[in-house]
Amino acid sequence: MQQQNIKYALVTGASNGIGLALTKQLLLTHHVIAISRTPGDLEEIESNNLTHWAYDLSKNSERLKLIDQVKSTTPHLNLLINNAGVQFELTLEDLNWDSHQYEVALNLMAPIHLTLGLESLLLQASQPKIINMGSVLGFCHRKVSPMYSITKTAIHRFSQILHTDHKKISVLEIIPPMVATDMTKKRGHKGLLSSDDLAQFIISKINKSGVIYVGKAKLARLLYSLAPKTLSKLMNKGS
Repeated sequence: MQQQNIKYALVTGASNGIGLALTKQLLLTHHVIAISRTPGDLEEIESNNLTHWAYDLSKNSERLKLIDQVKSTTPHLNLLINNAGVQFELTLEDLNWDSHQYEVALNLMAPIHLTLGLESLLLQASQPKIINMGSVLGFCHRKVSPMYSITKTAIHRFSQILHTDHKKISVLEIIPPMVATDMTKKRGHKGLLSSDDLAQFIISKINKSGVIYVGKAKLARLLYSLAPKTLSKLMNKGS
């Protein structure tokens, strides 16, 4: 198969959770460049369409190396999925600057840096796409994780700017409900959307652009517009 006919996707945070589920789905149609600090559950996947590179995206130097490696080895990039993220339960008053800085670097700086750094490679593909992972916490924060909310609010604005100003690349922001991942393990997974189900939904909407609220996130957005204090109470119950 000629390289131009191969679809390439880059997925960050690909070793578990939503990123892993997206990687598995995309392997049916794309060559996937999976980015994570460690292989994790990617080691269980046997596919010639999978490439794993280990990078810590919270570090500027690592992001620069990744961008250079992708550009030097990949003829074009059809899809960039900025999925990697972390959520610490630390109030702003906890004064743990190292944790705050890491959260901002991984959740916000990494997707912006990769998007801008790989823009030229995306423009070499037919119908290039970027998918950013947003969050309900981008418009209604939890008191115990304000920095995560700050980063997701910024990602929402970044996605809007890209969608409005960059006509040559399709930009989609996904805002899911709470998903059963390691990030939400302490709060319990009963009744939560699975990573596999979310990944299937995202792939089904891959040709869309703009912002899509998934499942209960639609109700959260509606409640926020009608009664923001009520949503805030629900989000912070037990915090």
